Amino acid sequence: MNCTSTGIENVIDNSELTIYPNPSSNQFFIESLTTNNKLLQLFDLSGKLLITQNFTDKTELDATSLNEGVYLLCIKSTNGVIYRKLLVAR
Repeated sequence: MNCTSTGIENVIDNSELTIYPNPSSNQFFIESLTTNNKLLQLFDLSGKLLITQNFTDKTELDATSLNEGVYLLCIKSTNGVIYRKLLVAR
């Protein structure tokens, strides 16, 4: 699964995804209303892929190794793609 956007992919309604707390200092909790298997990818603002993991309905994202700043979260499932900004603040 590739999380690059071509403008023709189906972008999922953001209400199907809950991320908390945001900002966070050490971990994010991600919950999805859909039951499809999903791929989670976290990028820094330069586009470097930092984390890739699979999840179904609920997962934790460990941010303890990340520097303070803004990151781009890409979640892709068979329903489409969701993009969200995450803020790591200490």
